Amino acid sequence: MNLVHVPKPETQKGTPAGLVFHESLHVPWRTLHLQGQVYLEGTARPSDETTKPFQPGEAVRLTLEGPLFQGALQGLLSATEGVAWGLPEWRREVGPQGFQDAKAEEVAEWVKGQVGGKALWGFQTEPKRHYALPRVRAWEGVLMALKAWGVEAVMHELDGGVLYAGLEERSPHYGVVHRVGEEVAWVRPLSPGRYGLRMAPLPALRVLHLLRVDHPAYRGGLRVEEHRLVLSPKEAYHEVIGREE
Repeated sequence: MNLVHVPKPETQKGTPAGLVFHESLHVPWRTLHLQGQVYLEGTARPSDETTKPFQPGEAVRLTLEGPLFQGALQGLLSATEGVAWGLPEWRREVGPQGFQDAKAEEVAEWVKGQVGGKALWGFQTEPKRHYALPRVRAWEGVLMALKAWGVEAVMHELDGGVLYAGLEERSPHYGVVHRVGEEVAWVRPLSPGRYGLRMAPLPALRVLHLLRVDHPAYRGGLRVEEHRLVLSPKEAYHEVIGREE
C-alpha cells in the first residue's frame, strides 16, 4: 500500500488529536468520534469560546480537504473524547398530522418545515386520498411516507448537513467514481456480492460512491454501503464495505 499525504482535520476549535468518521446506509446521519484536545491551546484568550472544549449539544463542524462533518455533540465519553451525530434537526419529533390528496413529497416537505432541516428529494409520487402521519422522529416520518407510497428509497446525509431521501440512482453521490489500486491494503469477501477492504484515507469518499478496485484479491466495481475513516497519531486508514457492481 502506498503512503499518501493526509491533510490535517480542522474543527472550529482547532485540530483534534484523532478522529473516527463513519457513515452508512443503515442510518441517515454521519457519526464523528473526536479524540484528544479539540481546541487550540495558547492561540486565544482564556475568555474566548474557541478555547473551551466542546460540550454536549454544541454544534461541531469538521473539514478535511473540504467539508466532512456538520452536526452536534451527543455526549462525552471522557474529558477528551466525544461523539457527534449529523442531521440533529431530523431527529426531532413531528406529528401527528393528517393529509388529503397529498403526494409523498408534500408530506416530506411538511416534515422538513416542522423541523427546519435541509433536504433533497429524489422521488416523485401520485396523490393519495388520505394519509395519517403518527408522532415520530422527522426522518422516520419521511421514511414512513415513502413506504406508504411504495417508494424503494435510501436515506443518507449530504455535505452541508442535508438529508437526501429518494431513489438510489438519483442521489448526487451515485455518479461519483474513485479508482484505487496500490492504495488498497487488502480486500476480503463478506457475503455473496459484498466485500470489505482497507485502504489509505480517501477524505472525498461517501456512501453510494463507486470504487473501481484494481487489487490482486479483487478487480471490479464496489458500490459503497458503509465506510469508516480513522485518523490518529499512530495510524490512518479507510475501511469500506461495498456491494459488487
